[in-house]
Amino acid sequence: MSGSRPRLRSRTLQGAWARRGTLLPLLLLTVVVVGGVVAVVGFAAAAGTSRLLAVPLLLVGAVAVPATGRELASARRTEIALARLRGLEGGELFTLLLVEPLLVLLVGAAAGTGLGLVVADIAARSWVGDPMGAPGADVAAAVAVVVVVALVAVLLGMAAALREPLVAQVRGAARPRASGIAAVFAQVLVVVGAVVAVYRARIVDGTQSDLLVLAGPALVGLAAGHVALWALGALARVGVRRTGRRGLPAYLATRRLARSADAAAPLRVLVAAGVVAGVAVTGAVQVAAWADETARLQAGAPLRFDLERGNGGDAAAVLALTERLDPEGRWLMGAVVVPGEGSVAARRAFVDVDRAERVVGEFYEGTSAARIGELA
Repeated sequence: MSGSRPRLRSRTLQGAWARRGTLLPLLLLTVVVVGGVVAVVGFAAAAGTSRLLAVPLLLVGAVAVPATGRELASARRTEIALARLRGLEGGELFTLLLVEPLLVLLVGAAAGTGLGLVVADIAARSWVGDPMGAPGADVAAAVAVVVVVALVAVLLGMAAALREPLVAQVRGAARPRASGIAAVFAQVLVVVGAVVAVYRARIVDGTQSDLLVLAGPALVGLAAGHVALWALGALARVGVRRTGRRGLPAYLATRRLARSADAAAPLRVLVAAGVVAGVAVTGAVQVAAWADETARLQAGAPLRFDLERGNGGDAAAVLALTERLDPEGRWLMGAVVVPGEGSVAARRAFVDVDRAERVVGEFYEGTSAARIGELA
């Protein structure tokens, strides 16, 4: 018994290495999804942001992982047929097939967790000013949920291949099949969801956390991928009819394209990932710009001296002090802020606009306070 376990491990590793071309996308996808979720959860703990920002990444992963499971099952069709001929069915067959994906998911989860913690710490130091701190139970729970859901998704992706007739599996090559009603309904549902998400994004207040709006980038990307596949299939079918009388090579090429249009299904995941990545990069740039503007507005100037009320901190005293120390108005400018208590309308700011352009014009450039000097 003890000798069979090392042999089983060796066979598992050999099988994983033999199918590395199919398992590598699953590994990379796991690293990206787990790393992204850990980064979002870790940064949320440090900055107080919403953990729902990981929804687009989870949605893309939920679509891509079953596709990887189908590819893995397709690559092992002959092995599945031999196992069924030997009497393996049900749970035993599923267990045999899930060992390799589980190993890949665990390795990817470990690598993604480390990468996500590094990204979260860098983001927290850059945007919050403090390190992320020790990861909590929420990070471990997020990783566990992603791994379990991914394993279930792989299992669902393999289910169709396992239900395939034994005769078809023994044949070896799988024939292309048209999408079923459930698949077409899911594609239409994604397109409708993308339209609704875009509409909701236009009417929902930016301070609210709307789950559909947060999933919008992934839905839009998936919908664009679906539309591209539909257009590709339609063009291929039209090409088959038009090339039927123009020679055998053109006809065979367009017919093959029409029959294998569903084989381009990874395109929808690629488009969705590109959209999510673009939105993430744009969001990061916008957040960095917002943080820079907010910091400049809160600081008020490159160098600021605060005076307490009653010790020369009233508006008239500040104005007189700046005029006495800097008569030409090149280096000093007076400003008094009355924050107000519990009322936005009660807040006041008194600024020496005659000196604003010369003293802080460049500092406020590109911010909402850039036009203060024009009030002079």
